[in-house]
Amino acid sequence: MKAYVGMLAVALTLLPGCTAIMSGNERLHAMSASEIRSSIIIGKTGKDEIRSLLGGPDEVSFTDSGLLIWRYDFTLLAQKIPFTSAFQGSKKELTILYDKEGRVQEFSYEQAPISRRVSLFYGG
Repeated sequence: MKAYVGMLAVALTLLPGCTAIMSGNERLHAMSASEIRSSIIIGKTGKDEIRSLLGGPDEVSFTDSGLLIWRYDFTLLAQKIPFTSAFQGSKKELTILYDKEGRVQEFSYEQAPISRRVSLFYGG
């Protein structure tokens, strides 16, 4: 029991009062919606330019007709109330469809607020 109380005290000391969870593409996080929309020109911007702008994609897929799709995302969550599992934040998602020549055929950019409960301890 004494060991359990000691471990609990150490854990509470190490846990910060507010926690932030970030995942995804840091470059996407740093850009505003207007920067993204002005940097990507349909029919002109190519894969190399997108890679220079944002780095490699988080996900790569293909349409049924063989067109390339790159997806980037970034999620930022912060604790609403310290020492709870309630988090609020935002999610950015950019999806780019390339034509057969490797230029942007169309793209979609979304930014939305999110609210989640996150398990602070894995219960198995």
